[in-house]
Amino acid sequence: MRKLLNIFALAAMAMTGGHSVAQEAPKPLFDYPLAPDTCSTLESRSNYVITHFWDSFDLTKPISDDLSLIKTFRDYADLFKYGHRTVVMSGIRDFMFKLRGNATNLSKVGRVAEAVLYGPMADYWSDEVYVEFAKSLAAATVLKKEEREYYQRQIGLISLCQEGMPLNIEFTDATSGAKTKLADVPGKLFLVVFMNDGVDSSIDRTRLVTDVTLEQIVNEGQITVVCLNEGQPAGDWAASMPEKWVKGYGTKWASQLDLRAIPGCYMLDGEHKIMHKNITVADFKAALE
Repeated sequence: MRKLLNIFALAAMAMTGGHSVAQEAPKPLFDYPLAPDTCSTLESRSNYVITHFWDSFDLTKPISDDLSLIKTFRDYADLFKYGHRTVVMSGIRDFMFKLRGNATNLSKVGRVAEAVLYGPMADYWSDEVYVEFAKSLAAATVLKKEEREYYQRQIGLISLCQEGMPLNIEFTDATSGAKTKLADVPGKLFLVVFMNDGVDSSIDRTRLVTDVTLEQIVNEGQITVVCLNEGQPAGDWAASMPEKWVKGYGTKWASQLDLRAIPGCYMLDGEHKIMHKNITVADFKAALE
């Protein structure tokens, strides 16, 4: 499983800089701009603030208050939901270009952007928005080579797993031991569940196995569950799950997929094209209910 570095990066940032564990809620780095009265719609007001958000702040000077940076970036990113796409993308490019004047600030913003827009605990997921940040980070020569390559790998994984694209993966069938392509598994709709031998996976697997509604629609042929384990599982792993589930294992998910957490799920249509990705078992069960 790909390491979820963004969680630990944020945690480390939150514990540095002389901050105590118990403290007041962080304040923004600066006072945010206000849209003029001529901006009469939510979109126009959001566009104005996105465009001018960082105008009063010198991005070349060191950002020492990491908690305030996280707070400020979250407020900035929240505006993306309401602004026009062109304005959002242009604003991100301008912001990231200015950040190149301070490599440390750029690196910090990269970690925060990953946590807020891409990681498993993200405020909201937006591939298009996050890739715009990642592209700037991957091209920033002021960053170390390994850091640039890290973001380039993320861009590559995201590009391989866009909604509407077929999920082309191969796994070893846990029952027969044969190499199997997901594209050869028949069905009308697919829930592909990626798991490992961890406790969280065991709990979520139990939740799915015992779900009466899921059992019914599987038996009716409305959905096919494909449960894939990271690495060859021990014991009677396959035998402990419903007979009609497809059970398999593999070792290359991290290099093939935009998989942000395990356990995690992909929803595919009858042509094995991605409908939704990186949904949790809890999200899927809520949809069933």
